[in-house]
Amino acid sequence: MTGDNELQGRPDLPIALMSADGTMGWYMYRPDGSLPVPGEDEEAAVELIRLRPDPDAGPFWEPDQLLSDDFDELHHCLGISRETYDAAMAWSERWADGRQRRADRATCERERQSLIARMRAEAHDGISFE
Repeated sequence: MTGDNELQGRPDLPIALMSADGTMGWYMYRPDGSLPVPGEDEEAAVELIRLRPDPDAGPFWEPDQLLSDDFDELHHCLGISRETYDAAMAWSERWADGRQRRADRATCERERQSLIARMRAEAHDGISFE
């Protein structure tokens, strides 16, 4: 590389772009020679969330793995409010002990269905909950 703005004979293109959230990111050229626009290729990869209490993680699960227990991340990818997030985390903590959940399955399930209804009302389009 001969200069900060030269890459593969393309001095007109920067070698780094600022991402949408203001952090620096490094990008490869696309096959057509263009650079990606930050945020352009982002889409909601989350399609199905299973709400389940877990003693070691948050209650937000994709079919095969924990989604996250970080509010900012969940708000971004799901669209849920802080109040709904807090209620789901409290529900998970309250019911994470399997013995208590087995003793009062009806209450646990009723609360879970109530949370699912709240999340459906708040979530981005295309996300399902069960």
